[in-house]
Amino acid sequence: MKIILCTLISLALIHISATDARPDAKKSALREVRARVVSCHDGDTCRVQELVPVGKDAPGKFRTGEKFSVRLSGIDAPEIGQESANDAKRYLEDLLKGKEVRLMCDGRSYQRRTCEIFLGDIHVQHELVRQGWAWDSPKYSGGRYAKAQAEARKARIGIWAKDGPSLRSPACHRAKSKQARRNCSRDPRFQE
Repeated sequence: MKIILCTLISLALIHISATDARPDAKKSALREVRARVVSCHDGDTCRVQELVPVGKDAPGKFRTGEKFSVRLSGIDAPEIGQESANDAKRYLEDLLKGKEVRLMCDGRSYQRRTCEIFLGDIHVQHELVRQGWAWDSPKYSGGRYAKAQAEARKARIGIWAKDGPSLRSPACHRAKSKQARRNCSRDPRFQE
């Protein structure tokens, strides 16, 4: 009886420790990077140069590391060739170019790292949606920016200044799958 009880307790402890480890594993997938923004390709993609800490002997000092492209996660800005694409790019570049940012990277999209970007206390994705230069992409954001998008749309700012039947979301602009084309035929502002 003692052996069975000890086995059950051991299994329970293993299960508890495995359950507790899962959230930590998810957190460790995030990678924090300091970088300086070199340029922006469009309203949701920038090129950055990593700033690598020199070491414990020189706190706050950095050397330049690799350059790489960053896709702002959770949002979608007008594609090149779409109306307002140049304005969205200009807004993002005016906000970030030459400035030091903090990136919280969680994956990859094509040859770009997907990251949330912070400029001091400014959460850049939220700011872009709030100012009307990007859509919330609920498939990737979980709807985190939906309220900011609704407010920008109501205020008719940024891309929403010309809100009407001709306004197409970036997702509909590049729609390739049957499902996406079907959704976009019903609502040209559909966003994945």
